[in-house]
Amino acid sequence: MKTDKEKRQAITTLFRIADYAHIAHHIDGRIRIKVSRAAKQGLADVELEPLTQQLPGLKHHRLNNKTGSIVIEYDHTIIPATLWEKIIISPVEDRPELTEELLTIWKQHS
Repeated sequence: MKTDKEKRQAITTLFRIADYAHIAHHIDGRIRIKVSRAAKQGLADVELEPLTQQLPGLKHHRLNNKTGSIVIEYDHTIIPATLWEKIIISPVEDRPELTEELLTIWKQHS
């Protein structure tokens, strides 16, 4: 079981990815995120595998380095589509509220 600190670190990593990303395509249960070229340097230390194993509701991810996209399959009954959109487009000042929302989801589905 993850500690609150570990959960917050995973969420912070998710926001770091969002800083370099935009939504290319999204339907309930599957989102494709395009990541900017600047992400290679800014996210060099991020490992997706542990992140997707930690966050509740994430089923699978696929990274395509050539196109700079990440496809994430998720359980939309756990993480609503609207929350993904908020995560990707949220300004920094909204992130504390989103963090608490994600922590609540995590507690409900751990």
